[in-house]
Amino acid sequence: MGPSLSLRNVESPYAVLGVDPGATLPEIKAAWRSLAFALHPDRNSCPQATMQFKSVQRAWTELRDRRGEVDARIQRLAEQERLRELEARRREAARREWHQRLAHAQMQAELRREMAETPRRKLVDVRLNPEWNRENVRAMALDVVGWLWGG
Repeated sequence: MGPSLSLRNVESPYAVLGVDPGATLPEIKAAWRSLAFALHPDRNSCPQATMQFKSVQRAWTELRDRRGEVDARIQRLAEQERLRELEARRREAARREWHQRLAHAQMQAELRREMAETPRRKLVDVRLNPEWNRENVRAMALDVVGWLWGG
């Protein structure tokens, strides 16, 4: 018997007969005849032969009578499977983003905690020195600029 492909526990008639979905009706019929001949209960004494023969008959009947419906159903199931995979990828990406944001928030909280625990250093305020008034600072700045210009 051909390879068994299944989409969500629904076995494809094409897989049962071992043909490609693009096979012509004569090709499908030839595959059905060879399998029916090999699996017929009068010719095959295997206990599973009867069930396999019925499965082959069902697949042949579906493809012979309602091939368009079967193809549409297979395509719909494949599309549903594709959408499930896309949804799973989207959820995984959202989960990863959530974990990254959580890790970022935890790092920020840790930095805030460290900053709160660190003793604050006193900043030197130039206004504390009484000699450093506006005129003196301006004069010092002019001296520095003059020195830079080589004056």
